[in-house]
Amino acid sequence: MTAPNPTGCYVKVFDQPQLRGTADFINGPMRYATLKSLPNGANWNDRIRSIEVGPGATATAWDDAVFTGASMELRVDTRYPMLPTALVGAIKSLDVRCTQAPASAP
Repeated sequence: MTAPNPTGCYVKVFDQPQLRGTADFINGPMRYATLKSLPNGANWNDRIRSIEVGPGATATAWDDAVFTGASMELRVDTRYPMLPTALVGAIKSLDVRCTQAPASAP
C-alpha cells in the first residue's frame, strides 16, 4: 500500500463498497489519465467501488481514460461508501487536486 500524502492530498480507494476490501492511497496533486499503472505499480483501473477523500484534496473521477465519459466530483474530506451505478467498478481516470488545509481557530 502506498503511504498517504502527509498534507492530506490523497484519495483512498477500495475494491469493495462501504470502504472495505483491498485499499490503497492515490496521492495528489496529479492527473492520472489511466489507473492501469500507478506510481507504485498498482492497477486500479475498473476496480474502485468506494472512495475516501483526504482532508487536503478534492478530485474528479471519470469512467473513461483520459478524463472523458461520465464523471463525479469528490469533495474534500468526504467518504463515498457507495458510488453512482455508472462509476461502480468503472473508474478509469482520476484528477486529484490539493486544497489548502482549513486555518485553525485562534
